[in-house]
Parts: sequence; C-alpha cells; structure tokens
Amino acid sequence: MNNLLTVILSASQLMQMELAESNPLHEDLKDIIEAANRAAAQTHQFMNLGRRLVTDPESFSLKNFIQ
Repeated sequence: MNNLLTVILSASQLMQMELAESNPLHEDLKDIIEAANRAAAQTHQFMNLGRRLVTDPESFSLKNFIQ
C-alpha cells in the first residue's frame, strides 16, 4: 500500500509543480495529494496497530490478577 501511495504522491506532486496555479487541474492535484497523505497516515496507524498484536497468546485466569 505504501509503495502505491508513494507513486501516487510523487507523480501528483511533480504534475502540480509543472502546472500553473491557474490551471483547473491544479486544484484536483492538490486534492489527490491531500487524500494520499491521509491514506499514508491511516496505513501507518494500521501498521502500528498490527505491531502491537500478541502473536503468542497465553492462557491466564483473571483470578490471578484480581485480589
């Protein structure tokens, strides 16, 4: 996912730099860049969530934790 977002972001930014601000596509590219940045942030959050998952769960009793 990050690889695709990198390509989308890079291509959009390059096209935006080449276009004049008066070009109607300039605003569309701005929207694409913002969406790609939001998607990258969301992907980053999902990756962090996945890293915190217990991969080797252990059985336990709540009685051992409650006094």
